[in-house]
Amino acid sequence: MTARFSGQVALLTGAGDALCLALAQAFVAEGAQVALAGSDGQGGSAAEAQGARYYALDARDALAVQAVLRSIVEQFGRIDIWLHYAGAEQDAAIPGAAHNCARAIGPVMQRRGRVVFVASVAGLFAHSGQALRSSLEAGLFMLAKGLAVEWAPQGLRVASCSRDRSQLTRICWGASPWAARRDRRSWWRRRSSWPTSRSPLL
Repeated sequence: MTARFSGQVALLTGAGDALCLALAQAFVAEGAQVALAGSDGQGGSAAEAQGARYYALDARDALAVQAVLRSIVEQFGRIDIWLHYAGAEQDAAIPGAAHNCARAIGPVMQRRGRVVFVASVAGLFAHSGQALRSSLEAGLFMLAKGLAVEWAPQGLRVASCSRDRSQLTRICWGASPWAARRDRRSWWRRRSSWPTSRSPLL
């Protein structure tokens, strides 16, 4: 595997579940220095065993986010990639937590940095009994769209995708724009999200 992210720093925030840990491991394998900031204390030892640095973080607390970010910048010196991963829990604070992270992280991102929001497909489709969950997840997709516009002058690229593994692979590990356009034709059939940025992000 080529060290695609050699010399870069990737920050993962949000849930520290198995998929988030797998993403951290993939970034490490590609040569990145990885900081994982999450609320799952049990995931800390697993993250560090994979070569990532773990920071306990309750992203609902804006002051805590700022404090943790200062520690990360002091440790690594920069942030090139930010991936915010919303876990499967139904938490009314999900969009607010992501926004707290965005307010703190955006100003210190390297120019031409890349941002990915990973949420649930529930934010794109309505399901019986899932009105709250759908509205929360949809908030993350709309936050990504708003930040894509807001941060464009900084040269930051923002995308969003669902937790579907094929979506994550396409957005994070570089399918071509032509493949992305072909995929769009099957968007409804596959019930997966269309990224904010149509070109390969990372």
